[in-house]
Amino acid sequence: MNQCHFCKKPAPDGHNYCSWDCHVNEALFNGGKELRPNHLPIKCIKHDNTLLEHEHGDHPDYKFPVGTVYCGPKEDEPHFVDSEGKRCSDEEMNQSLLFEEHALIYCDGCVAVTMYECCYAMWYVSTGLNAGGSLWKPGYWRLSDLALSEIRKRWPREVQGTSEVPGPTPPSQDDQVP
Repeated sequence: MNQCHFCKKPAPDGHNYCSWDCHVNEALFNGGKELRPNHLPIKCIKHDNTLLEHEHGDHPDYKFPVGTVYCGPKEDEPHFVDSEGKRCSDEEMNQSLLFEEHALIYCDGCVAVTMYECCYAMWYVSTGLNAGGSLWKPGYWRLSDLALSEIRKRWPREVQGTSEVPGPTPPSQDDQVP
């Protein structure tokens, strides 16, 4: 058994701290600053002891974390492999790959842009489906129901020219183009 780097209590083998709280307390003790605009628990500690609620919580346009879930075909779902390259038999471990927590950094009510492991992804707010991103095949991932609910609540989709939102009426196909 190891000794905790901060409080000197016993720590599990292979760990530097006895608990996550002890790791957070050491960062605070060493002058770490908290960046938690949504007052969520600390999930990331940077090299300079900055404490974040999401790994991209220090992005200048960070709004809040959103969940994404895999919705593609079973045969294509992400999974861990063993040393022989075969699907890992631990299904609980494989299931952990079917959910990712992204940082929402942009939304206009029609599309949302997120960051995950320093990569951008774009999502349709109407369906929640992935519209693009280098790590996610379109149509295989979607925003979680909770994420969509929160996004739609904060950025209601407004279409000008409808009875709900007065404004200019969109041109029809028969209108002359000047």
